[in-house]
Amino acid sequence: QFAVTEPKFLSLIKQSEEISVADLSVQLTEAMGIGEIIPQDPFVLAHSILGVTSQLVRVLLVEKGVSAEEAAGDAITFCLHGLLSPRPSAGDPDIEKALDPAPLQEATWTQETETSR
Repeated sequence: QFAVTEPKFLSLIKQSEEISVADLSVQLTEAMGIGEIIPQDPFVLAHSILGVTSQLVRVLLVEKGVSAEEAAGDAITFCLHGLLSPRPSAGDPDIEKALDPAPLQEATWTQETETSR
């Protein structure tokens, strides 16, 4: 955060961000081309991914002391799966499993149990 306030570092930070966005945009465009991710503006997606990862690094690693592996896993999960739950298609053989609320209830119970300790 300090480096952003210093003119001698600001240009380097901006240049680094531009390179990261350009590189990530290429990878996102390729992934869209082969159907791995839904078509969207790669520039916006690149900035979104970098924003999420920057925020999570600051909060999880710096403030909460979470391991780098766990923080990276959280960032990857969010970037790949977002906020919405998957919507099973009508022909999905695992539709019953996908609609089963037990894993959610178990996760909620586990979280409540750990919080009450």
